[in-house]
Amino acid sequence: MKTDLKELQEKLKQKYNVIIQNKSAWNGKTVNDFFVENRKIISALLKEYPKFKYKDVQMLAGLTEGEMPFEKELIQTKLLISILNEDNAVLLPRYVHRILNDTFDVRLNDGSLADCVIFLPSKEQYIEFKLCHDEYLGKHINKATKTADMIFIVVDDWEIRDRIHFKYNLSKRSSRWNLTDTSNVILCDINGNGMWKIRKETSKDLLLFNSPMATSDRVPGLGHRTDEITSPTASLLYLNEMQAVNKDLTISYPAYFLTESEIYFIEKEKYYFLYGGKLDNAESRDEYKIVSDRMKYHGLKSIHPKAIIGSKEDKLWLEMATSVVEFESKTKTKLCSIGAAEFAKNIGVERINIEQILPGFSFENKNEKENKRQGKQQ
Repeated sequence: MKTDLKELQEKLKQKYNVIIQNKSAWNGKTVNDFFVENRKIISALLKEYPKFKYKDVQMLAGLTEGEMPFEKELIQTKLLISILNEDNAVLLPRYVHRILNDTFDVRLNDGSLADCVIFLPSKEQYIEFKLCHDEYLGKHINKATKTADMIFIVVDDWEIRDRIHFKYNLSKRSSRWNLTDTSNVILCDINGNGMWKIRKETSKDLLLFNSPMATSDRVPGLGHRTDEITSPTASLLYLNEMQAVNKDLTISYPAYFLTESEIYFIEKEKYYFLYGGKLDNAESRDEYKIVSDRMKYHGLKSIHPKAIIGSKEDKLWLEMATSVVEFESKTKTKLCSIGAAEFAKNIGVERINIEQILPGFSFENKNEKENKRQGKQQ
């Protein structure tokens, strides 16, 4: 049975909004500042926040296109779940300030939390994901330990010949990383040759997860400890996906939205599909950008035709379109052989003219218009 997403979000706002008293004090502050001060409150909110499973991974509901996490982070979440044998992981949005601002009535600057959170019976764990070369490990770890409880890095260029020597060098190298007493680092070779957990030694056992990790019997002391992870449940499929994924590709917003809408009643935003000149014409391609930029300026969302050329997921943008917006190209060409009206009918939406949403629209600037007017008068 579907539930109303806005209603659920409003209930959470009523519950959590009153907790933050001095709201104006947070105006212009960073998300990290707010998180350090209000971690328990934010974690409680995220634990209750509406979620659904997208490609077997829990994600927050109601994200915008710009908040989509990266596809590589989706794969790393699945891989981490298989390593830790913990299914209660949530992949967080790329930017979380909108959710915090809306819920708590504050005005935080753009920003985010860690990439993922796992809710355990004792305490939540915030996890930072990285996919990088071996030489950048220290840089990423030292930066991430300031905001994350765990750093999970897939390393894409390791050569592991002698495992004993490799582990010794890794332990020695980790002594230069800024690990706290509670932070954990998991390193995974993208080729499937091994996984290691590194943590700072203290006087107590710091293994936080019920996971298939190999540990030694020696009494922990000071220094750093490197334990090899033996995880028969970790599928090489995910590592193969990591090797093939476009590192800069975010999760497909239409695919996310359409999956989400199967579970929640959500209000469909207006997305205008642009219909102008042919895409093989350079001037025509520039026109699409001009139209898109003008619409964006007025708070209108557009779908560029090139968004539907390519994979099956790209074509899902057509299902997001609420109307087809036709504009006349200066090249006198058309996007395709069928007209805008027929194109709109085929995808089940209305066809409208650009001037219906941008009155007086023209590709000509004011000077060009003035010159033409003066020329007619002469």
